[in-house]
Amino acid sequence: MRGIYKYFLIFFFLITIKCYPQQYWLSLTAATNQNLWKCCFIDTLNGWAVGDSGTIVHTTNGGNSWVMQNSNLIDYMVSVNFLNARLGWALGWGLDTNFYGTYILKTTNGGNTWDTTRYPISDYYIQSINFRDSLTGYMGGGPALLLKTTDNGVSWNPCDKDTTSIVSKFPIRNFRFFNSRYGFAMGGVMDIAGVLWRTTNSGLFWDVTPIAPEPVNDIRIFDSLNILAIAGDYEYGASILRTSNGGQNWIYKNMGIFGVPTSLSFRTYSEGWASMGYLSKLLNTTDGGVSWFLFDTPDSSKIFDLVFLNDKFGIGVGLNGKVIKFNPASVNVNNISSVPYKYNLAQNYPNPFNPVTNIEYSISEISSVELKVYDLLGKEISTLYKGIKSSGKYTIRFSGGNLPSGIYFYKLSATNLKTGIVKHETKKMILLK
Repeated sequence: MRGIYKYFLIFFFLITIKCYPQQYWLSLTAATNQNLWKCCFIDTLNGWAVGDSGTIVHTTNGGNSWVMQNSNLIDYMVSVNFLNARLGWALGWGLDTNFYGTYILKTTNGGNTWDTTRYPISDYYIQSINFRDSLTGYMGGGPALLLKTTDNGVSWNPCDKDTTSIVSKFPIRNFRFFNSRYGFAMGGVMDIAGVLWRTTNSGLFWDVTPIAPEPVNDIRIFDSLNILAIAGDYEYGASILRTSNGGQNWIYKNMGIFGVPTSLSFRTYSEGWASMGYLSKLLNTTDGGVSWFLFDTPDSSKIFDLVFLNDKFGIGVGLNGKVIKFNPASVNVNNISSVPYKYNLAQNYPNPFNPVTNIEYSISEISSVELKVYDLLGKEISTLYKGIKSSGKYTIRFSGGNLPSGIYFYKLSATNLKTGIVKHETKKMILLK
């Protein structure tokens, strides 16, 4: 079943794998000799990274140099999350005879000192911590652990979630939020399933959906409907998934390369990068995830986490304390298409119509497209299309069979996924019965 699922959906996804030189990323001085697994930056100067043997390192100059902070642990650190320059949290795993489980660390002074508590139930391994504000935060791990706090981490309570599927018991690896109410947790188990948990009510309830044969490690939420996910394991390699309807349906593509994408961050609306861990490569897309390119990492470094704060500042960390930084000098006007972004919304035909008409539009580059119909008072009547379209000409049929005679408007909104340029156009049509 896994093979059928994988190769059936291959026809729906275009992917290009090429190797390019490493000028986009520069190698910095190692932060430590320990492996680094996760990093967090609050601005282009201040960031933290965590790794093996209780390692927490801090930079105040954008990763050019780092200082060691005292975690008071000798254990494996798995997550770090800061809200501002003083308030942050980290997670570590106890893996010796003294304690099997999760340590929760908190600082109120930028990591100069850390307060450590144990998650009260042993043999639970929490992999990710994410605070939305100083009071509200989430933690996820395994087995079947999805927790929320509303009192700054003083107490953690299990979230209500869909338990009808066995995959709801799989461990969580990461969180991503679109806003305070709408967010996702992701994870899964290798060789079984990759899973997304979704909330639309600030974590009061999470539904669960298996979307891939491999664990899901990260996602990019473009808007409430369009989402990109990365997944993978060491047997079947990397995979990419897309949805244009908020996760109701997913298009899955196994990329055919050995390696697991471990983190995903976008430099611009359309350009994204994914770390590839032990593969010593980075994945890059310039069209919102439709096609991908494979880049060598500087010094063949193995990068496990990377983050972009804006179109010029990106940083990654990995094995042996490796730190790489995006080279903004590699970005110039040649990265943007020299061909003007053009699109056209044609007059519907026939017009007037009864009860069916055709609406035609064209776009010159891959875009996020929205086509809606409104009545004379501006009330939305119908969404004819919302999703990603490649360059081309398209026709959509609209039926006004259930509408009264009158004047209506149809509006096209298109966002160029390469440049971020947004355009809108509206035309009038008349329904006569």
